[in-house]
This record gives sequence, C-alpha cells and structure tokens, in this order.
Amino acid sequence: MLIRRTLSSTLLLSIATLVFTGSLPAPGQTRSVRSELHHDVSPAVRDLPTAIKDQPVEQEAAPLRLHPLPAGLKRPQDPDPALQPATASGSATTANAALAPQVSLGFDGIGQGVFGFTVSSVPPDTNGAVGLTQYVQWVNTSFAVFSKTTGSLIKGPVAGNSLWQGFGGGCETTNLGAPIVLYDKLANRWVFTQGAGTSSSFLVCVAVSTTSDATGTYNRYAFPYANAGQDSRLGVWPDAYYETSNMFSGSNFVGAEACAYDRSAMLNGQSATQICFPQGTSVSSLLPSDVDGITPPPVGSPNFMMTLGSSALNLFKFHVDFVTPANSTFIGPTVIPVAPFSPLCGGGACVPQPSVIIQAPTNPLDSVADRLMYRLAYRNFGNHESLVVNHSVAAGSSGGIRWYEIQSPNGTPIIQAPIQGQSSSTAGPFIAQQSTFAPDANFRWLGSIAMDRTGDIAVGYSVSSSTLFPSIAYAGRTPADPLSTLEPEITIINGSGSQTNGITSWGHYSAMQVDPMDDCTFWYTTEYLKSTGAFNWNTRIASFRFPNCGGSALTSWVQSDGPHFVFQDQNQHLRQIFNEVSLNVWNTEDLTNTTGAPPASTQSALTSWTQSDGPHFVYQDQNQHFRQLFFSGNAWHTQDLTATSGAPPSAPGTTLTSWLQSDGPHFVYLDANQHLRQIFNEVSLGVWNTEDLTNTTGAPPASANSALTAWVQSDGSPHFVYEDANKHLRQLFFSSNAWHTQDLTAVTGAPLATPGSALANWVQSDGPHFVYEDANQHLNQMFFLLSNNTWNTQDLTATTGAPTAEFGSALTSWVQSDGPHFVFLDCNQHLNQMFFLFSNNTWNTQDLTNTTGAPVATPGSALTSWVQSDGPHFVFQDGSQHMRQMFFLLSNSTWNTQDLTATTGAPPAE
Repeated sequence: MLIRRTLSSTLLLSIATLVFTGSLPAPGQTRSVRSELHHDVSPAVRDLPTAIKDQPVEQEAAPLRLHPLPAGLKRPQDPDPALQPATASGSATTANAALAPQVSLGFDGIGQGVFGFTVSSVPPDTNGAVGLTQYVQWVNTSFAVFSKTTGSLIKGPVAGNSLWQGFGGGCETTNLGAPIVLYDKLANRWVFTQGAGTSSSFLVCVAVSTTSDATGTYNRYAFPYANAGQDSRLGVWPDAYYETSNMFSGSNFVGAEACAYDRSAMLNGQSATQICFPQGTSVSSLLPSDVDGITPPPVGSPNFMMTLGSSALNLFKFHVDFVTPANSTFIGPTVIPVAPFSPLCGGGACVPQPSVIIQAPTNPLDSVADRLMYRLAYRNFGNHESLVVNHSVAAGSSGGIRWYEIQSPNGTPIIQAPIQGQSSSTAGPFIAQQSTFAPDANFRWLGSIAMDRTGDIAVGYSVSSSTLFPSIAYAGRTPADPLSTLEPEITIINGSGSQTNGITSWGHYSAMQVDPMDDCTFWYTTEYLKSTGAFNWNTRIASFRFPNCGGSALTSWVQSDGPHFVFQDQNQHLRQIFNEVSLNVWNTEDLTNTTGAPPASTQSALTSWTQSDGPHFVYQDQNQHFRQLFFSGNAWHTQDLTATSGAPPSAPGTTLTSWLQSDGPHFVYLDANQHLRQIFNEVSLGVWNTEDLTNTTGAPPASANSALTAWVQSDGSPHFVYEDANKHLRQLFFSSNAWHTQDLTAVTGAPLATPGSALANWVQSDGPHFVYEDANQHLNQMFFLLSNNTWNTQDLTATTGAPTAEFGSALTSWVQSDGPHFVFLDCNQHLNQMFFLFSNNTWNTQDLTNTTGAPVATPGSALTSWVQSDGPHFVFQDGSQHMRQMFFLLSNSTWNTQDLTATTGAPPAE
C-alpha cells in the first residue's frame, strides 16, 4: 500500500531552516580564461544537405556515468513527505482540472521513418527550442527546423556537424551529439552547441544565428578544453552564455566545470573568450539558469547554478566580467533544504516496460535520477524572481517527478527562511512550493519544467510501467491552484513499443520551452517508440497553453471628460489610461494605489459601466472576490461585492459581462461549479444582491473557459450569451418578470464554438447580433431579426474572405453611422476588422496592422473599443506589453496608431 500524505507545516518549517552558504573546495575557485580557437560565419542552414541516417553504423552511446549520491538520502521504502495526494480513483485532482491545458498542436519530430530518416544510434537525447515563427529540434546527431504554426518541416534533417561545414577541425569532422539548442529571447537569436574532437583534444562548438531565422547563417566558434566533457547544459543570461559539463580525464571523473562565453561578442561575430571555474569531484551535473520571458534579471545579477544535495538543492552564483576577468567569481553553495527524497532506481536503471514475448527481451530503462533535469528555468516577475527545476524520485513502488519553485535566488542566505509559499523581498533563497507528482503506479521520469509569464507551471516527462509502453505526458498548474499541486495529467501520445536488445538508455534530457511570441505557449519534446525494437525511436513535439495566460484584460468607457480604459500591470495593479479631450493629453493613474484596493488576481477579467454617479468597473481579487472601483464625489472608491452580496467565490479565470438597466447595474460571472451567477444593485434600495441563474433557469452549466457577452434590447430586456460544455452557445434572457434560456446553436444550426471562444455583440436597428469563433477558426455571427422573430447564422470568414482567426482570438465591436464593425486577431497576430456597410449591404474585411504599420499584437491580447466624436478607437497589447490604440479619424478617413504606454509613461501590462 502506498502511503500518501501532504507536507506538513511543521516539516516545511524544519526544512526551511539552516539555509546557509558553504565554502567550496579550492578547485572551485580556480579561474581559467581561454580564447576561442577560431570563429567565422557559416553558410546558410537552408543550403546545407539533408541527412537521412544519423550514423553510418548502428551504435549505442556510452553507458550513463552515474555520480556518487550524497549521503543521508531518504530510504526508497520510506514515505515521500512531499507526495501530492491522489483521489480514490488514482488521479491527482486537488488542483483545478477545468484549467488543465489541452494539446493545441502535436506532430512527429525526427525519428524512424519520418522524413525518410533512419535511426542508427541511441538514445536521441531529444532537445528543442521555439522562436518567433520556427521550432528547432536537435536529436543527438541531427537537427531539423519546423513551422510552429503548422508543424510542417522547413529544413532537415541536417547532420549536427554540418552546421560547421567549412569551419575545419573537430567541429567539422566529428559529430558526437549530446547537443543543446536554445532560443536567446533577449536577442532573438538561436544558439547551438555540442562537443567535438577527441578525449585528448576536446572542443565545445557554439553557433549563434545572425538573425531570428534558424535557416540562416551563424557566427561559429570553437573553444578548447583540457578534459573531455559530458552531460553539457546551456543557459542564456544577459552577460554570457553559460555552459556546464561533467569533465573526465580518460575514464576518471575530475569534477564539473562551469564556463561563460562572451555573449555580446558572439552576437556580433567578434572574437570571444570563455571564463571557466573547474570544480572538484564533489560537484557534478551543474545546471545553469536559463532566462524565460522578455524581462531580464536585475542588472549585475549572477547566473544561478544548481545541483542535487542531501535532501537539499545546492545553489551557486557565477558572476562573469569579460573586461576584467579577475573580477569574475563563482560562489556557493547555498544549501536550500527540501523535503527528503530518494532518487529513482538509486540513479540507475529500473524503469519497467511491457514485455513482448515474440520480440527480443525487454529491459529496464535508465532513470537518470542522480541529477537535476534540464532546464533550470528562470523568470523575473518584477516583484519576485523564480527558478523552477525537477528530478526523478522513488514514490513507493513507482517513480515520480519531484519539482520545485525557488524564489529570491539572489537574496542573502538567512538563518530561517519563510515557510513554503511565503514571499519576502528580503528573504534568501527559499522553496515557494514543491511536491512529488506520482498519481498512480506508473513510473514518471526524465522531466523538463518551465513557467509562463502568468506563473503557470508545466512539466513534461516520460511515463511507463510493466503494462504501459513508454509514453509522453505533462501536468501543470496555475497560480489559482493550491500550492504544491499539479492538475491532472494530459497525455501527448501513447507509445506502442518497448526498447529491447539490452539498451537501457532513454536519453539524458528532454525539453520544455516557452514560446517567446506570447510567453504563454509551452512546447515539449521527447522520445517514444511506435513499435518494439532497438534503434527505432521516434520523437514528438507538442504545444499547449493555459487558458488563463495571455494579455491583460481590458475594459473602457467614455465620460464627459473623454475616454478611459483600465488594464492590469505586472504587479497586478489596476491602472487607467485616459484622455483629457479638452487638453488633448493622455494620462495614467494607478487605481490600486489610489483606492487602497487589494491587487487583482493574475489574469483577472474586467467589466465596466457608467451610471448617473459616474463610472464603475469590476475585477477579481486574489481571494476570488469581486470588487468594484468606482468614481463618485470626485474620488475613486472600492467595495468588495462578493462580501457585500454574499455571493460565492468565482471560478479561477472566470470572464465577466455587465449591463445597465432601469433598476440598476448587473454583472454575471462563473462560480466554482460553472454556474452563471449575477450580482446586481437595486439602486432604489442601495442593496447589492446575487442570484444563481443556472438554477433559476435550469440551463446547463457553462464550460470552464466560457466567455460572456450581454446586451439590453429596445424593450429593456437584458440578454447574455455563454458557451456550455457541449460548445453550444446559449442565451439567458429576462422577459415577463422571469429568466429564460435558449440553445442558439441548436436553434440556428450554427457550427460549434471553439472551446473558450471570445464573444462580442452589438445591437442595430434590425436586432441584436453577436460574433464567435468556430472550431475552424472562422468567425460566425448569430443574429435575431426583429422583422420575423428568428435567430439566424452566417460564416463571416467565408463571406468576406478574411484570414482565419488566431485560436482563442479576442473580439471587440462597435456600431458607427456606416454600420457595425468588429476586430479580431488573425494567426499572424495582425488586427483585422470586419465591417458591414449599410450603403451596399455587404460585409468587408481589412488588415489594420498592415494599414497602420502598427506592431503585431501579442498572442492572446485582449481588445476594447469605444466611439467618440472623432471616430472609433480600440486598444490592444503589443509584444512589448505596451498598450496601443488604433483609431479612425472621420476628418480624413484614415486609420492611425499610437503607443499609449510610451505616451503616458504607464508601466507595461501583465
């Protein structure tokens, strides 16, 4: 029987104590400064020959070299105190299953029979990275470039060493594999690295692209080493490319080595040096930190490096100075205690596979559990810094993924750290959360972890058992989930074969990366088998995105002094940007500071209205309470409407819609049961109330990611639309003193909505209209004709020939004198409008990004719009998290654009 229990607060406190900095052996402080052997610029990758076989003859990589485990580890048979509890059904469901991200794109990478490729070496050591438009996968001795939109092959497979064609020396003549490819998000460049040469003349070959196109040219470098390196790992940092390796003299391990390459020189194709700190044999398998997101570490921050300790993580700090190398330092370790663990299989091979009698005997697979798994992903959230990392541990009779979030990595070590989950700007490095994910009897290992810009975490891994062929899966969490829990596991692909012929290696790493375009989409790659055998591996590449991740929500209104809109900044403060029309000046104000209201939850929805006393808007705080901020008596105020009305807390990530009717304002949200609830103010009584409209009408619950849109018709009756769990769009409406419901998808025969489709509506003289996105990313309208009292539908993408919408595109709409208009994001993040001209009764489309020359929107950008006397305006969020408006001037019939973040000095949006 497996004993599963949560980590108690007592244990958390005990493991958080005694965080200290130790002294390294003398070799750890020995500095080595080395110049490159050679550098040049490569031919374009697009012109390199393809390679359909990765080695001339079948060969297995050298056996995994295990490193001595630290003393004092937990016994494998003892309970894991950080094990995430499982339900009786065996699935870990303490986190919110409704928010689990589904695979959006999945396709095969390099592997047996794919692109004509023949496998002749094992393991693949699958690695990959994602750029602005491309995904690059490198599997030991070959790499390929794919379109990240379709998954189609752009170039490859290409032999790894062909990138150094014409370079000369070992980089060109040897193809040792064990590669790393990264995308430098701070410079929009690709970085490739692999070892080369021989054990007596070892090189590290590094190539940095000259543009963001992976098929272009590269600045190439070769750096010499005194010993042969294995298990190399790479990290991007503002001041250097940091690489670590386990070094061997012949067969003797001589310690890890940490090196920094001159990033600035290599980006510019100049001569470069490396500064290295060889370690003693007590330090192995260092992981360098690698920046995710567009916010760099604080100026002067060292690169963080980490290894496994005895029920601890050992943190090192590497500061490099290429101008004065003697100022470079390597300090540590800071010992960060964690919940006791036992490495899976003692670090060796015990991961089971199904036996296939008619094939060659199967064998257990390597756990690679004697080390931390690649990457040590770093993110700067502005108000705190986080590192995430994972390794494989014993979990009763199975194996699990132990993962950690470490905050304040550059803080001063303290005698007593905060307990798990307690943030402190002055604390030293501490464990913000940790757990072991092992929801059933299967073995999970070889993980890779990352965090998106919202704080969502995803870890991908392999999963296998005596009855389950090695398969690929992932699990994740949002900030709304309980600390130290992952949501239910999602399978990327099930394997259909076991590895035979005594081959135990399943690779030494996999790769979880975050898309630099939206900083939300995760990309994961690792290996699997389509059939039982040896030298027949395949690989899979998959992407997914949490529904709550994207641009800040937006809401807007127009009052007597001009237009106002509200967004959420990166500290979860609510800010308004507003135009004082009389002065023609745009300004900004932090309404969280002004009112003393609590910060918003991450990715809070927003909705607003204007009543006789002034503007009001609603947001969700970090306790899932709804609060309004409102302007009255020349001052901004705040009120907790959840507490005032007695309404239940909302579902994490709920959307909002609102309307104003004769009795007062109303808004609707989704509660934790996906029931539709309204909170409304009876102005005559000055009382806020709540009502469960799902119960009142008998309507089916909403889907977890349902959008909402509302309007009031000419007869004064409110209507709103939502998406149910069957992807049908339903309206709830108030008529004859009662709430009613109607399935508009069934009534009209319209195609099903894409899950979580945005909604936008308008009311014109013939009746109400609303727009949604279907499963083909076409934009459809449903509309009610007052002339015959019927609901109808129309595919506006097909009608206009407009490009398909971005999956989950935001929508905003307005009506002006010539007809209705709405805006959406296409798959290139261009902002397009569709509009109906009353003058000729036709629907039309226009690419406003091309028309105005505005930068593309960040994927997932929200939209909000208004109409003022000079014409229509709408706001979106660009890739730099700046708020931009596009506006049409009636005076000269032109579309224009303006960066309102730059104009006002407002901080970037969430």
